[in-house]
Amino acid sequence: MDRNFVDLEQSGEQGEHSGERRETDEFKDQTVEMYNSWKNEHNCIEVLKIPGKNHYSVLDAVVETGSSLQSAIFHLMNIEERQI
Repeated sequence: MDRNFVDLEQSGEQGEHSGERRETDEFKDQTVEMYNSWKNEHNCIEVLKIPGKNHYSVLDAVVETGSSLQSAIFHLMNIEERQI
């Protein structure tokens, strides 16, 4: 499986920002599989690297001003970040 496009954190190491465990290999594999399955059907799909977050704590990035997740959400909603 080609994973060159994904830059996910190593599992089992402490997250540098939140002190939480980084994502497990299984969730990283699921991310790659979902991306590969959906990329030809959905032109707006991408894999984002959210340092120090896992599949639970990644939701914190939704409200973190300037995070790559928040920026991607605003882009999909056609909202300029300065409007918020």
